[in-house]
Amino acid sequence: MATPAVLRTNYEKVQYFRNALLGNDVRLRIVVGKADSGKKEALLQAFNTIKSEDLPANQFNYGYEMLFPVKNIRRVVDAIHFIPKQTMASAAKEVEEYGEEDCEVVIFE
Repeated sequence: MATPAVLRTNYEKVQYFRNALLGNDVRLRIVVGKADSGKKEALLQAFNTIKSEDLPANQFNYGYEMLFPVKNIRRVVDAIHFIPKQTMASAAKEVEEYGEEDCEVVIFE
């Protein structure tokens, strides 16, 4: 598995999600970090900022069931999937299942 990026600041975390929501990269994103790492909060902050700016964004799923529809949907890519994981071991299982070329792993500290 490629060395994952490590995001430490809230700015880096929000930028990561913002770039994914506005970009063309449809890889599965595995977001590793404890419950207090700010994963979900950063995603919601990025989403709310994009929404307030009325920018066209990708549809996205966070986890396996929560779908956040975007009113102003980009038609460039399918939905972006973010899979939150607590540990690298559980992330490695996802990468093994989906294939390394189809996944991106990011660590939230």
